[in-house]
Amino acid sequence: MPSPVAHSLVGAGAFLILTPETGLKPLSFILWEKRRDLLFFTVMANLPDLDMVVGLLLNGHADTFHSLFSHSLLGAILMALAASLIYSIGSRRKTFLAAFTLMALHDLMDFSASPNLIDPGPGVSLFFPLSERIASPFPIFFGIQHSTIQQLISLHNLRAIGVELLEFSTVVFLLYKLKEKFSFTESTQWKREKNGAK
Repeated sequence: MPSPVAHSLVGAGAFLILTPETGLKPLSFILWEKRRDLLFFTVMANLPDLDMVVGLLLNGHADTFHSLFSHSLLGAILMALAASLIYSIGSRRKTFLAAFTLMALHDLMDFSASPNLIDPGPGVSLFFPLSERIASPFPIFFGIQHSTIQQLISLHNLRAIGVELLEFSTVVFLLYKLKEKFSFTESTQWKREKNGAK
């Protein structure tokens, strides 16, 4: 599975795409003004991995429940429904769709991850409880190792997180720049209004 760094950057990218003010106002202003929404997107992008915390707390092993219910379509639907009842990013429908999409993307990323990019990874139980885990035969993401504390702090994981930072932050930056480019005239108008120009 990719690390929380990759999942968080996917959440940040979705936030930038779905936030109407992106490209219209300075990024620092948006991040401050919409910080709760950014936190929501980041949490939703990582929520399926909460099963690892449950496994660690119950028996000291992160993989006990990992990639089962919380990584299924049923889990994504139920967690997105709960999220839409707790928080709103405009409307309950928009909140549900954003949360579901982020958790489905999380599952897709875990489905496509392998520690060595050669062999299929452990996969996810996408159709839990109806089927076993399934994994992509062609992994495209480095998976981090997370069964033990030693694996969590390994050189392998450090390299994987470095690659994720480079790849995903580049994609998020490009998404922001594209949205900024297509919103340029409206952004100029916002700056005029802010400065009181006529």
